[in-house]
Amino acid sequence: SNRPIRTGMMDGFTLSSRKPKPTSDQKRERLPRDDLVELLFQAFNTHEYWTFRGLVEYTKQPDTYLKEVLKEVGHLNKGGPYNAHYSIKPEFRTKDEIGIGGEDLDKE
Repeated sequence: SNRPIRTGMMDGFTLSSRKPKPTSDQKRERLPRDDLVELLFQAFNTHEYWTFRGLVEYTKQPDTYLKEVLKEVGHLNKGGPYNAHYSIKPEFRTKDEIGIGGEDLDKE
């Protein structure tokens, strides 16, 4: 037959479906809750919408811990152009962000 002989193509190739376990150097260390909240506010000041992966990379926090804190200060959008993106809850936005301007609401 005219087929080329394939030799050695699989030499040294191993299939591994498991990811290597992170070493202690790679594990993310939890920040104190207040520090993480401050870091999240900084993130939302730079960009209004974030993916979860983006926030994990920005904060360098464990996924489950970050989700816990995000439930308190963030809102997961479940539709529209920012589907699956987090934004800061309205009660944490500053007056300038929600369009009230520089007016002091206490003066009347």
